[in-house]
Amino acid sequence: MSMTFPNDTSVSLIQYFPEVTCLCSVTKVPFFSRVDIEFVPGKKLLEFIAFDEWLMTLSDKSYTIESLCDAIFDKLTEEIGYTNMSVSVNATTVVHASAKAIRVRNVEAERARAKQTAKLYKPR
Repeated sequence: MSMTFPNDTSVSLIQYFPEVTCLCSVTKVPFFSRVDIEFVPGKKLLEFIAFDEWLMTLSDKSYTIESLCDAIFDKLTEEIGYTNMSVSVNATTVVHASAKAIRVRNVEAERARAKQTAKLYKPR
């Protein structure tokens, strides 16, 4: 099942998935996460149900909060290729420990940084 469909809008969108579960990579104790995704759509949009089904496949896999955030971010980049996106994972374990991981991508800022760096290190 495809995770994308054509886009005809340019508004910033926020989607959240309130119950993402997986196992702690250290203790193997399950943790429960809320995943927030904010993005400016490109040519494709995220198909909510297909992505939610993919998130459910993570329930028996081991992750740290950071690696879960990276896995989600990488999946979205692979499927959709958004240029401006942030993924936030807020996790709580059964023993009430909590953590948060955020990963942001802003292509325009990355290009500006690369130009600035190129100017600084330009051979004379």
